[in-house]
Amino acid sequence: MAVLAEDAHRYEKAAVDELVLHFKKMSGADVPVVKPGGAPVGAVQILVGAAATHAVPDLDIDRALGDRVDRMSCRDGFVIRADQRFIALAGVRPTGTLFAAVDLLERLGCRWFYPGDLGEVIPNKRTVQIEPFETVQTPSFDLRSMWVCGLGGKFNKDDGKAIGLWKRRNRAAFDYRWAASHNMGDTAAADLGKPEQAEKVAQRAITHFDGGPKSEWFSLGWNDSYCRVSSEQGLGIVHPWYPMPQATDPLVSFYNAVVEKVEKKHPGKKYGFLAYMNYLSAPVTVKPHASLVPVITPIEQCPRHAPGTPGTPGTPGTPGTCWQRDALLQTVQDWCSMSDNVFIYDYEPGFLIDGGVPVPCVTRMRTEYPLWHRAGLRGLFAQVQMTIMNNGPNLYVRWRLSWDIHADVDAILDEYFSMLFGPAAESARAYWDGLEEMMHSGPGHQHEDEIMKIVYPIERVRQLEPYVRAAEAKADTDLLQRRVKMIRFSFDNLMLYLRMREAEERAEFAIAARLARESWALREQIEAFNPFFYKIGDLDRTHEDFGFLSLGWAKHNEVRHALTNGTNGELVDMLPDVWSFKTDPHDAGVSERWFAFATAPHDWRTIRTSRIWEVQGLEDQRGRGYDGAAWYLTRVEVPQGFADRRIVMNFGGVFGEMIVWVNGRFAHHHPFNGPWWTQASNKAFDVDLTDILEPGRINTIVIRVDNEFEWGGIYRRVFLYTPVGAR
Repeated sequence: MAVLAEDAHRYEKAAVDELVLHFKKMSGADVPVVKPGGAPVGAVQILVGAAATHAVPDLDIDRALGDRVDRMSCRDGFVIRADQRFIALAGVRPTGTLFAAVDLLERLGCRWFYPGDLGEVIPNKRTVQIEPFETVQTPSFDLRSMWVCGLGGKFNKDDGKAIGLWKRRNRAAFDYRWAASHNMGDTAAADLGKPEQAEKVAQRAITHFDGGPKSEWFSLGWNDSYCRVSSEQGLGIVHPWYPMPQATDPLVSFYNAVVEKVEKKHPGKKYGFLAYMNYLSAPVTVKPHASLVPVITPIEQCPRHAPGTPGTPGTPGTPGTCWQRDALLQTVQDWCSMSDNVFIYDYEPGFLIDGGVPVPCVTRMRTEYPLWHRAGLRGLFAQVQMTIMNNGPNLYVRWRLSWDIHADVDAILDEYFSMLFGPAAESARAYWDGLEEMMHSGPGHQHEDEIMKIVYPIERVRQLEPYVRAAEAKADTDLLQRRVKMIRFSFDNLMLYLRMREAEERAEFAIAARLARESWALREQIEAFNPFFYKIGDLDRTHEDFGFLSLGWAKHNEVRHALTNGTNGELVDMLPDVWSFKTDPHDAGVSERWFAFATAPHDWRTIRTSRIWEVQGLEDQRGRGYDGAAWYLTRVEVPQGFADRRIVMNFGGVFGEMIVWVNGRFAHHHPFNGPWWTQASNKAFDVDLTDILEPGRINTIVIRVDNEFEWGGIYRRVFLYTPVGAR
């Protein structure tokens, strides 16, 4: 019997609704809801919220406040006390009471691993028994939230209501209001030192608070891009991930000036801003105002690896295998050392362009999140995709660690697989563990899908199929068989992607295009089977036309095939995948006339033109890739029959500035328009060599690529063709 005060808060009512619903599902029993004093003598009562604190005066819910009680606290903690007479559930706030009800249901075996009926585990119990206990819980992070992006659109069938229920049943801080969006569109980097611009933004904030007296937040987030300050503004400090002036100091100085103006009329407000792009690093000359809330937003970092272990202040720690994750941890520590209001905006997946394939990140989270918490981070917010077949365990582990940073991750994973898959659990877990191991080992520290074929070597992935088959065979009920479908879908989708990339590397563009369209058909099938298994599109996009998704891959390969099969062009020669190669760290190649070589000198190595150069030995053990100039050389014999034809060289992808020489003569300069998001993932381009190639002889092609940051080089096959009808 549930006891609820007549004037109960809506979240206390929601707590009772959850109890009534799930007790009915477990046992078939209807739980009566009565007012205080309305329960029959001797009945066991579930006292909810104010009814609990009134009936049990020594419950002392202030014990659930935690150690950091200030205006940033979520106050989502709760106390549960159960004895032979009653179960008292009470939160510091009504949200805590709702989470107390969830905790009670979890103790009885209920779980909500992902949205919808398939993700829910509710035990069958003829009777519900609870031994006496007491628990006092305070969340590890004040902000615990996810933006499940990409809802809606023509194809995406995600149920927003089901996702909302899943969030609150996993104790998301759904009632925690904050703001740090991009809100500085009328401010240029050159304006940051101008008092009149600070006054303009301050007046906008004052108007915001005037119009909503109950509003506590105003966003000061910079535009969704780099803040292109001068070297003088950036104090000569260069951002670690991109070679441009670091903008945090001028931005924080500007934000401080804005806040100081607004505080005179509206004291005690909070101002969120993203520490993002080239303003991710903490400032060095200025401390953020106490009302500022930095939200660290590591959009460009390696998502595969975990940081090392930091030392005590003033002493070195143990570096990890990834300098980027180590640098991010140091960034978190630096921000937290100067502010007690720091959040992080994490990404799930960390690969912003991931090809729609599995992206395990539990290994990273289990190492990194406790270190962030120890540094003093207040909140975890994630931009996630609802693709359970590709990231389901990640999402569940994230919820658990957000609530209790000391949670046993191995036990969480055991719970996830055993409760979802029953007798198929061991095989399903082995499949996921195989992917997880590949994701977190091996070369490649880039955050785009060009390294996915390196992350997942196709032969190693093929070796996981016996686990998929075993899981299918062991799933002995219709419910388990439907859940195991996600494992099959995950494997088949990944293999289609890898086979497509393998066909591209062999220059079999027609096969690659067909496999891409098969991938699209499979993704439609998955979406129809269960919309939570796979999200059509990527991030906030709700279709697969983008270059890095199935239809984009199909179009890219169809276009290249049409240039070689007589439709739009005739193949002159498919240049080899492997070229001669040499780095040029001192930029001596031009002065030493490397472009005039007829053959590569003996000290040149070889490299593939179907993969970025970092994953071919051009990064150190901690993931620092080679940045600078490098040279490619190959030789090609152009048949005499093309003597009077136009001849074009087609590139599928080059990251960096490019210069082409043929037979020692300058042929073409191709500028680089970086950074990564301006480089269409599957944007091919042509270089006309008609007037410089010599048919009937062997021609030497030398290419210099100069890349300043991140991943670099020629990464798609190159070929010569003659356009149809061109003379």
